[in-house]
Amino acid sequence: MTEGIAKCWWVMPIFFVVLSIAVVVALRCGHSHWVQAVVVAGWLLFMPLLLVQFIILAVRRLWGKLVATSAVGVASVGIVGFLLARIGIRLTWRFVAMLLAAVLWPAIDPSDGFGKEHPIPEGTEYCIPLECNFDVVDGKWVTEYEEAMVDSNIRASYLQIWNDFEGGRYLYDFSFSALPAGTLFLKCYEVGDNIPLSENVMRRNTSVYCSATKFFTKLVEKCEFVIYEGDWEDYYAVRVEVWHRDSATRQEVKLMEKVYRMDGWMR
Repeated sequence: MTEGIAKCWWVMPIFFVVLSIAVVVALRCGHSHWVQAVVVAGWLLFMPLLLVQFIILAVRRLWGKLVATSAVGVASVGIVGFLLARIGIRLTWRFVAMLLAAVLWPAIDPSDGFGKEHPIPEGTEYCIPLECNFDVVDGKWVTEYEEAMVDSNIRASYLQIWNDFEGGRYLYDFSFSALPAGTLFLKCYEVGDNIPLSENVMRRNTSVYCSATKFFTKLVEKCEFVIYEGDWEDYYAVRVEVWHRDSATRQEVKLMEKVYRMDGWMR
């Protein structure tokens, strides 16, 4: 093996350069966080292989090849490191979380098969969450949300849901007419078997206090929540219910419901 590495020493540096170019393109062109995380994870995982080659060349005293390999490695790491620092990607916890997931993915299997076990019932009408995209503008991350059409005369438009940065993670807006002061929150159920989803945390994570209103008003804006059941891109039908708890009477009332095609967060 060491003989082969010494003979074809140029393969790893070239491949590392190609990976580094892929990282630069992914970061500079504003690809999704997940694409960037996978590319950077591949780049990081390849670095130990380059280090092994460095050691083998040093042991065999192939100094010219060692210098060339070192130069390629240092230059690539320097360029990518500078770019990561420049756009501030190292400061985003979301990117770090996805990077760790990409690195550890071969060692774990987080799928639970929930979507496959609960296919969308035939004839079910559903909505698809709106999209949000991440881009780099002037060295800063900017999130662009697909426009939601909200009309006070169309009840189904009161609730709007967006995909967040990866499957199973969502954001919701909610608008409504006159309401007493209280707390709004969501309940989610798989449509076919009426199974509660993220039951232990859904209410807590989606609760938003709102003051009393007299007119049609946006009451919730981009509140994050997670569906834990299911796997990425393994979609099933979810009934999303919006509830209101009156602060004075403590009475809880369901304001509306809407069916979405959703998937679960693999963790």
